[in-house]
Amino acid sequence: MWSYLRPAVAAITGAVVTILLAYLGAIILLVVRVGIPLGSAGREPSSVDYAVLLAIAAGAAAIGGHIAAGLARQHSRSVVIGVSALLACGALWGFTSPGSEWPTWWPPALAIVAAVGTAAGGWRRPPGR
Repeated sequence: MWSYLRPAVAAITGAVVTILLAYLGAIILLVVRVGIPLGSAGREPSSVDYAVLLAIAAGAAAIGGHIAAGLARQHSRSVVIGVSALLACGALWGFTSPGSEWPTWWPPALAIVAAVGTAAGGWRRPPGR
């Protein structure tokens, strides 16, 4: 029974770890670059902010992919592909809503970075270990 659940648990864990780390990194970036924004006037993110957010997303995805591959053991490659697809679809779906104020290039860029980061982190771990 556990052999059937293990890949699903690994995929969910990898995705959740990635999302939590990416949010934590984005919050830290916000506090460092803007300060505590309570009542302060908002500003448009700079190109450096976008680049740092993409780097944070890539690092979080690599860590999540590595964790998912480690938990999945024999099914590590398929789980990493699944987590990559899940994160890419989530990025496309989450940032393309009609009221979104993100640039039009942001959802596909984030989807690519998340998928490649997850694959890079998961592929570094040999299968079965």
